[in-house]
Amino acid sequence: MRDEAHRFAITFYRARHRLSMTSSDWDNISGLGPIRRRLLRQTFGSLLKASQAPLATLKKLVGREVAAKIKTNL
Repeated sequence: MRDEAHRFAITFYRARHRLSMTSSDWDNISGLGPIRRRLLRQTFGSLLKASQAPLATLKKLVGREVAAKIKTNL
């Protein structure tokens, strides 16, 4: 019984840890999917630089609504 409880706890911890290692603040922005994320990464080199970019530049790449969400959420 004890081994089963530990197996369950370890499995839960590993799953939670794996999710926290692969998620980012960009996952919380609606409308910003993997294709737009890749476009921002290719254009700016990093997502941090993309968040610091001027709003007009972001609008050209991802559209007005998503650019506004990027600026407000980051």
